[in-house]
Amino acid sequence: MEVERLDDVMRYYYFIRIMLYCLTGISGIAVYMGYKRREFSRAALAITFLSLLAMASHLMFCGVLADNNAGEGVWNQALILFGACLLAFAAQAARQFKKRG
Repeated sequence: MEVERLDDVMRYYYFIRIMLYCLTGISGIAVYMGYKRREFSRAALAITFLSLLAMASHLMFCGVLADNNAGEGVWNQALILFGACLLAFAAQAARQFKKRG
């Protein structure tokens, strides 16, 4: 049985995407807990920043998939996840800098 290259890559992509959904959820929970306690910890900011880096690398991977005709749905989902993490990071960073100054 011959395996198509794109099909093989897409199997790994689905596992990566599940992890990215989890990271986005963790970032959302960190923002929610920060607003609930009215302060953000530096650890939550670091976790969200690392999630943002993971999303940025995922966007590059989606660019490779787009070159191989994987479809636009892959790219749109990646942009939505990246936007959610970017908003979470911006909310936490704004709160941290507001607390300092």
